[in-house]
Amino acid sequence: MTSKKILFVLLAVSLTLISCKVRKPNSSNTLSRSVETVKHTTVTDITEDDIHWYMSALASDSMRGRKSGTPDEAHAAEYIKEKFKSLGLKAFGGNYFQSVPVTSRKHFDKCELYFEGYKGNYPADFRPMIMFDSLTVAGKVVAAGYGNDSDYENLDVKNQWVMIEEEGRSILYEKKAAAKNRGALGVLVIGKDGTTGDERYVLPADSIPMIKISRTFADRLLAQTGRVSATIRSVTQPITSQNVVAYLETDDSGREENGYIVIGAHYDHIGTITKGDSLLICNGADDNASGVIGLLEIAEKLRSEKKLKYNVLFAAFGAEELGLVGSRFFCNNPPIPLEKIKLMVNLDMIGRMDSVHHVFINTGKPDDRLNTMLDEIKDSHPNINAALATDSYLQGSDHTSFFNKHIPVLFFTTGLNSEYHTPADTMSTINYRGEKQLLDFVYDLVISPAMDNCIRSFTSSDENP
Repeated sequence: MTSKKILFVLLAVSLTLISCKVRKPNSSNTLSRSVETVKHTTVTDITEDDIHWYMSALASDSMRGRKSGTPDEAHAAEYIKEKFKSLGLKAFGGNYFQSVPVTSRKHFDKCELYFEGYKGNYPADFRPMIMFDSLTVAGKVVAAGYGNDSDYENLDVKNQWVMIEEEGRSILYEKKAAAKNRGALGVLVIGKDGTTGDERYVLPADSIPMIKISRTFADRLLAQTGRVSATIRSVTQPITSQNVVAYLETDDSGREENGYIVIGAHYDHIGTITKGDSLLICNGADDNASGVIGLLEIAEKLRSEKKLKYNVLFAAFGAEELGLVGSRFFCNNPPIPLEKIKLMVNLDMIGRMDSVHHVFINTGKPDDRLNTMLDEIKDSHPNINAALATDSYLQGSDHTSFFNKHIPVLFFTTGLNSEYHTPADTMSTINYRGEKQLLDFVYDLVISPAMDNCIRSFTSSDENP
């Protein structure tokens, strides 16, 4: 769920980082891509066990926070695609992916670090930690221990490189600031684990470079007294995201005329964050692995339903966290004519049902037809404390893109929480029984006669609900 204005959330929630135990990438910064380490066969019904199983994959460290436009998001998209295929869902034109242009991102390219008689190999010998468009720096090197204040006693580092050792708990940006304040032209950090890391370790840019170097490079450098030269270059590369789209057809002979219900959820999240020199994974269990799991569970149960009145299109949207990019692209480039979409059901942050079983439902703006349908479903789900609300701004999640195309929407969420967009949004915080109850509610809604009557009233009306 993007940073947003959600008027129907009943309590103001502080979204500050909280103290918590989090996981970090291992020392080689390579996390296993295997997410299914134990065999598990999901069942047709919606169960807590299945929800937990899917969560252990989508919110695992191996997904590394599913940041939009990264290989990690692509890894999650591939996982969802394979699940769609295994459930027997069909792809439009044989392709489950819809490529979504996003934006551009910088990365290092053709960087150099060298001194007399030796040139380092990138990234084995060195890795820039601050992004610059283009930068060339040359100067002598002064060794300054661990870069603490006491290490600078009797040292003049003005207009020179400062070389320091990385400590286990060192906050490298603070060490760099100390060197900069003393007039250094750059910092060379001897990495305790070599040059492990990648662009996600990049620190906020300012006026001097900081480069992590290997012990081998440092030893060669200490053996000579010449000047060290560094050239940092970066290039801008277009990046893309992907929507993962599949559908389930009704057995009705008039399937094309009946149209589609879209059930959607975004699968991307915010990736990782840095705290000092540590990289913390934001697993995004509630936001929004919980919603994607809803897609998979409902799809599996609907597959066994032989009396569907409408085709059901399942859409896992990418790049929601960048501003609803995936769903907006879908609506502007739909695989089916938009007029065939009769209703959009959006699932975003549905894994944190509270002790009084609150579920917030947003319909865009008041509509008696939707209210009547929801009332009928609520009667058969006394364990759901549904709070119907509207948000005139509609800036919250992917249903906005459909509402703006005059398509009726139903948005389900259990609301914001203090773990939102932090490393503490992990699978241990999920209310698995609560999510099952909510998904049972949504499933019954999709197949109910009341839904059919409601959609038919939309179809016969020129007014957007």
